[in-house]
Amino acid sequence: MAAFDEKDYTRSFDWSIWKRLTPFVRPFRRDFVGMLVFNGLCALVDVAIPLFQRYAIRNFIQADSLRGIVPFSLAYLLVIVLQALSVVAFARNSMTIEMNMGRDMRRSLFHHLQTLSFSFYNVTPVGYLLTRVMSDTNRIAGMVAWNLTDILWALFYVLGTFAAMLILNWRLALVVIVIVPVMAVLTGYFQNRILRWNRKVRKLNSRITGSFNEGITGATLGTEEQTVRTFRALTQEMHDAGIGAARLNAIYIPLVLFASTMAVAIVLLRGGYMVSGGLLELATLSTFTTYAVGIFEPIQMTAANIAEFIS
Repeated sequence: MAAFDEKDYTRSFDWSIWKRLTPFVRPFRRDFVGMLVFNGLCALVDVAIPLFQRYAIRNFIQADSLRGIVPFSLAYLLVIVLQALSVVAFARNSMTIEMNMGRDMRRSLFHHLQTLSFSFYNVTPVGYLLTRVMSDTNRIAGMVAWNLTDILWALFYVLGTFAAMLILNWRLALVVIVIVPVMAVLTGYFQNRILRWNRKVRKLNSRITGSFNEGITGATLGTEEQTVRTFRALTQEMHDAGIGAARLNAIYIPLVLFASTMAVAIVLLRGGYMVSGGLLELATLSTFTTYAVGIFEPIQMTAANIAEFIS
């Protein structure tokens, strides 16, 4: 099993594995469509909120006037309510997908296990099977329901934000867009390495679960010392793998924060000169700053979610 696991740590992404989920996904097509629609609506609202900020600065703060603030407030309240309803709707769809997919996969696995030969059970630890049937089905259903939701929202939000920035001022928008390739390189470099450690942790977790089962059944067979040594070795290996992943994250996250902070600083510097030269409104600079602060977290989140699918 160890050789198989080691090979598994470095395997590439295989779409054929995920295609096997099609029978479990097909019954919930309506929920997926609803999740897609309400995710897009929620992202659209998130993109629109800084534009309300721009309008308020231009028409109320800079104009030193409260004319039109009542209809503005009502419109803003309507948008916030729309956002809240969208979140409730796509969360309900995602919850339906997660609960039902997990149930269906466990049922299917249970029936499949009844058809396997005794020789299979002689060479496969029961704890390993329990991890696959319980923990892994929950994880897969959660990934399809929630990680996919995050990816869709981030995609809609990033595309909408880029479009809004290009429409407002394409020169300043390019300053933010240029940072994105730097984020992509950093993310690709670190996520591939973090992915290997995370795969190792998950495989070791399965083996530890199997060791638990063997420890319980072996307690009456006089193999306690050997079982304890094996269990200690596995837990130490899992500890080391977790530390390896944590160290990479400790480097990756500060670098991403630095890149995003630099983007905001460049926007403020360049935008400040443009405002002082009369080439840009202060309200627009405020909106750009909000977009620059918010756009990199979805990119980072998307990379992490894609890595989760690959693992």
